[in-house]
Amino acid sequence: MCFTIDKDGIHLKSLTTINLMIEVDLHASNFDEYRFEFDEPLHVGIESYISKSFKIMKNKNIVTLSITKPGELIIGVKSKHKEAFSYDLLVITEIVQNVSSPPLYTYSDDSATAISTSLFSDMCKLIKSNAFCHEFTVTKEHGTAKFSYITPDLVTERFTFGQEDVLNSMLVHNCYKSDQLFRITKIVSFSQDSSRIVNVYIEKDKPLLITSKSELGIIKTYFL
Repeated sequence: MCFTIDKDGIHLKSLTTINLMIEVDLHASNFDEYRFEFDEPLHVGIESYISKSFKIMKNKNIVTLSITKPGELIIGVKSKHKEAFSYDLLVITEIVQNVSSPPLYTYSDDSATAISTSLFSDMCKLIKSNAFCHEFTVTKEHGTAKFSYITPDLVTERFTFGQEDVLNSMLVHNCYKSDQLFRITKIVSFSQDSSRIVNVYIEKDKPLLITSKSELGIIKTYFL
């Protein structure tokens, strides 16, 4: 994966092997302290899979990121009840310029369906464990977001979120692989404690989009 670090913050666009595009924006103004002393943005490739970074930083009170030696990105973390920092080293594979980012879609705020993080995570675990043929469908109908899958007993299980609007005639129906839900529960846990929700966007001719927000920024996951 490749981080872009500039005066505005830390950004990431990563295409995974399970057909997900993960986009991260951590804004400089949201950090307690942020310094960027280069003239041009840095594009930093690191070996580690994105979930390792989240695992290191999850549930920590203080996190520091620094590049002080060539080829090393150091993540320092400190929990509330510990006096000292612990550090993890992620190896930088490349620092380059002029990286072209893949084009992404724009979505209407009106199409968002808010779902409790815990409910969404529980649903994803059920689909991953029980989906027959390893597939699930997502439907936008009368303003509601519906997730469904077929169990090994050939029974259709459905989850419906949002308020029904009978005047909304828009119908969107797409099918995805249950493998694409791998690690999604870790990603949505990024949502801040005060809200604990994810927003789901289902729009015609666009990928399914799941967004999670925290005090530092936002993570967007596109199901391609």
